[in-house]
Amino acid sequence: MAEKRAAPMHPRIANAPPEMSVLIPLLEMKSSPSVLFTKRSIHLKSHRGEVCFPGGRMEEGETIEEAALRETHEEIGVDPKSVDVWGRLRPVLTRGLTTAVVPIVGCLERESLRRDCVNLNEVQTLFSVTLEELCRSNAYTKFLTKTAEYTLPVFFSREFKVVQIFSLKY
Repeated sequence: MAEKRAAPMHPRIANAPPEMSVLIPLLEMKSSPSVLFTKRSIHLKSHRGEVCFPGGRMEEGETIEEAALRETHEEIGVDPKSVDVWGRLRPVLTRGLTTAVVPIVGCLERESLRRDCVNLNEVQTLFSVTLEELCRSNAYTKFLTKTAEYTLPVFFSREFKVVQIFSLKY
């Protein structure tokens, strides 16, 4: 079986400080290790309806981890103290190849999710996908922009589970 290796780091990432971070929230759902995703509100000006992790721009004086945890709190109401941060992943560029985003991996308890704390202006739905499903259904897709071509993994899931208490319909 051919092994996929990470591509060399893009010069924009290597030469610039990160501006954004996201939290990759891990949690247990029905006895299965899972990843929590958000579907952005269709009412947002940018990236509406897209599936993503909670996160955003760093504020002055923040660490990468603090920014990811603050944004997670603002978007889905998870108390930063309830997240066990495991570490950082390698930075990636946004789709437009303009900004470096640092993924932070952290574990949280399902009980830390509360419906009354979800920011309905930003989040339409929270859902989880088991790690098993993500690991067996990945593929790679080429993306083209005006200035570059790049290949990224794309994950498909037939078994995603909407966190029912959080299915936020408009």
